[in-house]
Amino acid sequence: MNVKRVVIAAEVFSANLGDYAIYDSLKTILEQQGIEVVPLDLSLRKGWAEEGEVLVGPQGWAKVFKNGLKKISLYRSLSSRLKWYLVSKNKANEYWEQLIEKSDGVIVGGGQLLTDTNQYFPLRIGAVAEIAKRLNKPISVIGCGVGGTLTKNSFRGFKELLSNATYISLRDYTSRDKLKEYVGGDFPLHVSPDIAFGLPASRTVKLAGDKVCGLNVIPLSIFHRFVPEVRDVSESDYLLFWKRLAEGAIKSGLKLVIMTNGNPDDQAQANNVYNKLVESGIDVQLQNRPKRPSDLYRQIEQVDYLVAMRMHAGIVGCALGRKTATIAWDEKIPGVWRAVNNEDIVMRYDILKDSNPWNRILPVFESPGWPNDNKEIYQNKIHHDVSSCLKTMFE
Repeated sequence: MNVKRVVIAAEVFSANLGDYAIYDSLKTILEQQGIEVVPLDLSLRKGWAEEGEVLVGPQGWAKVFKNGLKKISLYRSLSSRLKWYLVSKNKANEYWEQLIEKSDGVIVGGGQLLTDTNQYFPLRIGAVAEIAKRLNKPISVIGCGVGGTLTKNSFRGFKELLSNATYISLRDYTSRDKLKEYVGGDFPLHVSPDIAFGLPASRTVKLAGDKVCGLNVIPLSIFHRFVPEVRDVSESDYLLFWKRLAEGAIKSGLKLVIMTNGNPDDQAQANNVYNKLVESGIDVQLQNRPKRPSDLYRQIEQVDYLVAMRMHAGIVGCALGRKTATIAWDEKIPGVWRAVNNEDIVMRYDILKDSNPWNRILPVFESPGWPNDNKEIYQNKIHHDVSSCLKTMFE
């Protein structure tokens, strides 16, 4: 039998390992259906930073400009476009064409890829779609999110993809509604849970003993960027939030461990949180920065409960069967959890100002059925979504 080969275009080898969890789940599902999978990293990485060759990495450019300039939106957009056209485009196109030419089709997804932050993804996804069209390869979209408001410029970047996609599924209803105005009412837009929810359940059975709660940390700057209502929260306020949360967890008889998704900035913030808690006399452990998906999975498997700030830390925790609560800093987070009928586990951003944040987390952890109530239903939806996509591509 002729085995189909599919290129997955996504943020595969990101330091934020939640991105790989999406790819990992989709790859597993496709392989179960007899598909050979090839990764295409939209940020031009051929592998992990310590192992693989980086085609055109951002490090050199990042060192040229100071942080002050990078805070200016116009500068970021112009810098992104210049970097693409002057440095990255030719090398990326050459390598991507090699991958796509040897494949039977391309799937874009998942993750928050249909967004126009600094024109980053429109340029890259547009290039992938153009190559697929030129080589007469079917292309589709699975499990993507639509970020913010798409501008006319960004839509032009995505137009090749949206005009030629055999199938489009989004990971939440808000993304579907945003995209409707661009693709028109005739083309069906499907909604299916975030692909990372399809990760296989943990095979690790946590040993009896102390119950452990993981605290998944992100920098305060992310809240400041996305949530104007908490821009008055200072770094000391943020550390106080973590101290209050930790004290509540300890009163509930839990051991504590601080962890991240692997982003170096997240780990720097985690170090600050850890130091604050230790200075306050709180017994807590700090996990090393996970550098591979297996590191992230193993760290999450070692806890019973997880307070997640990175959305895909929460999704991975759910997939692995851990009691999970997540804190929203972007509209995408409640939307994604709404798609699996578990919006109740999402805490609003104003929890950062709560004098007793643990009281808002605890009811989620005490829910008897969570996280397994709807698991089989939404995992079946993901598998059905992938199967439907493949039919439009190859039948």
